Amino acid sequence: MEYKSSEYKAGMFIFLSLIVLSVFIFMLGDVKDRFKPKKNISVVFNFTVGLEIGAPVRYAGLDVGRVSEIDLDNSLNEEGTDRVIVLAEINPSIKVRQDSIASIKTSGLMGGPYLEIRPGSSSSPVLQAGEQLMGQEPFQFTEMGDMVEEVVIQVRKFTQMADTLIHDSRETLQSFKTSLDNVNGILIENRQEIRGNLVNLSRVTGELHKVFEGNGDNIGQTLENIHSFTQKADRLMTEKEPDLIKIIDQTENLTEELESLLKENRTGITELVHSMKEETGSIAKNINSASNSLDATLHQSSAILVENRRNILELIQNLNESSRNLKTITADLKRNPWKLIRKSPEEPGESENEFNIGAQPSKVRMQRLDKLSKN
Repeated sequence: MEYKSSEYKAGMFIFLSLIVLSVFIFMLGDVKDRFKPKKNISVVFNFTVGLEIGAPVRYAGLDVGRVSEIDLDNSLNEEGTDRVIVLAEINPSIKVRQDSIASIKTSGLMGGPYLEIRPGSSSSPVLQAGEQLMGQEPFQFTEMGDMVEEVVIQVRKFTQMADTLIHDSRETLQSFKTSLDNVNGILIENRQEIRGNLVNLSRVTGELHKVFEGNGDNIGQTLENIHSFTQKADRLMTEKEPDLIKIIDQTENLTEELESLLKENRTGITELVHSMKEETGSIAKNINSASNSLDATLHQSSAILVENRRNILELIQNLNESSRNLKTITADLKRNPWKLIRKSPEEPGESENEFNIGAQPSKVRMQRLDKLSKN
C-alpha cells in the first residue's frame, strides 16, 4: 500500500512539473501569440539580405508580428530580374497604409535581420487584403566594401598624381630658378642701358603729361564728341533696327532669288559667255577696220580743207558782205517802206550796180561749190 502511494505522489509531481514547465514555456515563448488573431500583409523586395521565416516585424519600432513565409514572385521587376515576396503576420489593429515604407534592417552589427515598417500618412488609404507593399532596397555591406575599395583605388590614384605633381613642381621650380638667374645676369650686364631706357621713359612720360595738361580741354571735348557720337549711333541703330532687319531680310531674299535664277539659267549664261568670247574677236576686227576707215576719212577731209582753205575764206567774206547788204536793205526799207510799193527815183545805173553787187556773192559761191564738188 505504501508502495502505491509513493508512485502516485511521484506521478503527480511529474504531472505538475510538466504543467508548470508548459506554462513557463507558454509565457516566455510565442506560443500564446499563435492563438491571437493575425493579419497578413505581403511586402515585395528585390533582395532580402538573409531575412528568414520567423524574423520579427516591427511597426514604428514595436514588435507587431513575425515573418511567416518568403517566396519568389512570378512577376519580374523593371530590370527584368526576379522579385521576392515576404508574407508577414501582424497584429490586426495595426493599420498599414499604402505609402508606408518597408525595409529590412539588422539589430546592431551582429544581430539578425528583421522587417521594419514605418507608418504612412493619415491621408493615404489603408492597405487592403491582397495588396502588396513595395519595400525599399536594404543596405548591403558588400556594396559598402566595393565603395571602400573604389575609394582606396581613387586615393591611390590621387597619391600617384600628387607624387607626379610634386616631381613636376620641383622641376618647374628648378627651371624657374634657372630663369631667374639668367634674368639677373642679363640685368647686371645691361644695367647702364636699362637705366638709360628708364630715364628716357621718364622723360617721355613727362612730355606726355605736359601735352595732356596743355590740351586737356581739347582731349576732353574730343572724348565728349566721341561719346555723343556713340550715343547717337546707338540711338539710330535702336530706332532703325526694324528697318535694318527688313533690309537685311530683303537682301538675303534677293541673294537667294539671284542664286536660284543663276542656277536655273546657268546653261544660257554659259552659252552667252562663250558666244561673247567668240564674237569679241570679230567685233575687235570690225572696230579696227572702222577706226582705219575713220582715220582715212579724217585725212581726206583735212586734205580737202587745206586745199580749199582760200575758197572757204572767200566764201565766208562773201557771206559777211551779203549779210551787211541785207542789213542795209532792211534798214532802208524800215526808213522808206513806200519803196515796196513803187519804184525809187534813183538812177538805173545805181540799181544795176546794186544788183550786180548783190549777185556777185551768189555767183562766186556757186563757183566755189562747183569747184568743191569737182574736187
